[in-house]
Amino acid sequence: MTMSLSFDKLKSLGISENVYISDIAVYFNKAFLAIPRTVCTSNVTQPTLLDVPWKEHLNVILKSRFNKPMDGQVWANCRNLQNAISLAKEGAKSKLWILDKGNEFCPAKLRAYNMFHGIFLNEDTIELAQVPKSNLNTMVIEDEPTLGNHRAFIANAGDNKVLVCYLSALACQHLSLLSGENSANPGIVDLLSISRVDSRMFMTSTRSRKVYSVDLDQITAQYEEEQNAIEANVSVTLHGETLGPTSALEADLRNGLIYYLTTDYAIMRWSIE
Repeated sequence: MTMSLSFDKLKSLGISENVYISDIAVYFNKAFLAIPRTVCTSNVTQPTLLDVPWKEHLNVILKSRFNKPMDGQVWANCRNLQNAISLAKEGAKSKLWILDKGNEFCPAKLRAYNMFHGIFLNEDTIELAQVPKSNLNTMVIEDEPTLGNHRAFIANAGDNKVLVCYLSALACQHLSLLSGENSANPGIVDLLSISRVDSRMFMTSTRSRKVYSVDLDQITAQYEEEQNAIEANVSVTLHGETLGPTSALEADLRNGLIYYLTTDYAIMRWSIE
């Protein structure tokens, strides 16, 4: 099976093939792209979320709309999508969650989009008014098999903080990350990745080489006890350090972490015990 991303029609929207794409989500034969408007080369009149063909020869279910800009992306209209920075799908559903970084006019938000019908789900919006929006960059959604139990985790929600959002309840909670006595707290967390083999979520920073993890079952237990709490303390475990600064983190199916080493332009793998 051959898979590739087609940029052939980006020019029809006035978008350069060299545009900065911060995230991608694939749905059948469509690839959804997050194109931040706050990048210096971006034009705020162009869409910040669009779909292009994903060439997968065994899958031609959906007709791509690469030559038609999506509605609902008017700059400075706070009811519209403003500044897509990260994308994540909610399980096997056709729902795509978008981390909207906002701008000087509008607050940061989580927005939902139906990838099958091609419409924004305005009723599924979570405003992130209490989160410093300037450095928002990463969102992940756990692969929860039970419908209605999905949680989104957002990095860089403050010093030693990660935001967890319960998508069915449209509610969020700040998680304060506390390390053990022999190691410092994580500080600013830029990168998140949820384990494929157990209940851990790994985290690190572009400013530090240290890699930590948090047990998601611990977060579940605390939420069940205090569902109305705005903030909760969670313990994190220090696993060690990467070989250098990294700008990407991804857990694999063999209990390892794959990260991008920015100093050497290399992809590394770390086996986690």
